[in-house]
Amino acid sequence: MLHPCFYGDRASRSDSKDQGPGLTYFSPRKISQRFNVDGIASPEEITSYHWPLEYYVRTLREAGLWITDLREPHPSAEQLRDDPWWQDNFPRPLFLLLTAQKHEAQPASGWH
Repeated sequence: MLHPCFYGDRASRSDSKDQGPGLTYFSPRKISQRFNVDGIASPEEITSYHWPLEYYVRTLREAGLWITDLREPHPSAEQLRDDPWWQDNFPRPLFLLLTAQKHEAQPASGWH
């Protein structure tokens, strides 16, 4: 999924103070945007809905799933060094990959 921590109003990835997580992060957000990948723009806007990370974890837990892995894909040191595109277009993690597994018994409480 798109990383919920780093998408604010107007899907900005800038470091602007008015786009910070404290202003919009803890509320559900609807974001509509066009993507541009390798010079090809999406013909229509893509709409996605974002909730805080705790919402996704709670939803998985309530469904009887335990998170078994969490990854934030990022460019390698070589990509950052050798290709300025990565520096310009990947200022923070854009994606979050969660792996969850069904368990028969629900955890009593707390983090598992």
